[in-house]
Amino acid sequence: RALVSLQSEWLTATKLYDKASVIAAYQYISEDRISRKFGKSKAKHQEETVNVFSLTADFKKNIAKTSELCYGIEGNINTVDSKAYNKNIKNGEITYDAATRYPDGDNKMISLAAYASNNWEISKHFIFSQGLRFNNVNLEANYTEEMMEMIKFPFDPKITQHNTAINGSIGLVYLPDNGYRVATNLSTGFRAPNIDDLTKLNDYSSTITIVPNPDLKPENALNAELSL
Repeated sequence: RALVSLQSEWLTATKLYDKASVIAAYQYISEDRISRKFGKSKAKHQEETVNVFSLTADFKKNIAKTSELCYGIEGNINTVDSKAYNKNIKNGEITYDAATRYPDGDNKMISLAAYASNNWEISKHFIFSQGLRFNNVNLEANYTEEMMEMIKFPFDPKITQHNTAINGSIGLVYLPDNGYRVATNLSTGFRAPNIDDLTKLNDYSSTITIVPNPDLKPENALNAELSL
């Protein structure tokens, strides 16, 4: 695994922000599996390579002495390459008749988001917070004809999903003079299926294989909190 990131900060106030931060990052992840039944000469090799490109930009602006606005954008691109083959440990012979863990074609997932939040100190006793986030997630996974013939999936070899969601949060904090703190918050959450959720093959035995579900839907959550 390798990770490289570059961060830049702007601390001089402008009309758009008082402070800005931009982070660009790249991750390389390689994960391989070798499995062989006891006493057998054939070993199954499964090799996965994941590349992750990300860019995040955060901005902060004091729109009043008692109110701070935070906003930004976020982008991620994930690519997954999956290969598999069988290798004879006695003579080194390689045959490409093993199922890959993920689709063996071109696979990618692109997610984009824009968000904003505000903390407003109404008085020394009350703090009011609000937040909004827009999410856009696109996924494409492709099985080759050889893979489809080997496993005989009951669906199209090309899996695509396009999911969008708008999530928000609203909260109120009460700070009485007796040292207590009362807070309440209401928020929604969203998570779109990724390539692992949609396409991973699980071999539980020689006769049972758990196959992908291309119709898997996003997860949505509604959260309510009250604390003292």
